[in-house]
Amino acid sequence: MGLSQKGRSRVWWDDHGSWLIQVEFQPSGFGKGSYLNVGVGWLWTVEPRDHVAFDHGYRVSGFEGLTVYQSPEQ
Repeated sequence: MGLSQKGRSRVWWDDHGSWLIQVEFQPSGFGKGSYLNVGVGWLWTVEPRDHVAFDHGYRVSGFEGLTVYQSPEQ
C-alpha cells in the first residue's frame, strides 16, 4: 500500500511531499488489542511544528470498538 512504519511504533505513513497519509494502531488501556485511526497531515502549515499531526483524521468507521488481539495470524 506504500506505507512505511515509523521506527518501531504503531504509526505507518506515506509521504506525498506536501501532505502525509498517517495510519495509527492505537493501543487500548482496556485490553490486548488496538483501534484503527487514519488521517492526513498537511506539511505546509503556517506555523512551523516539530511533530506530525492529524490535520484531518478519525477512527475508521466500522472499527469504533476495540479490535481484540486473538492470535498472530489474525
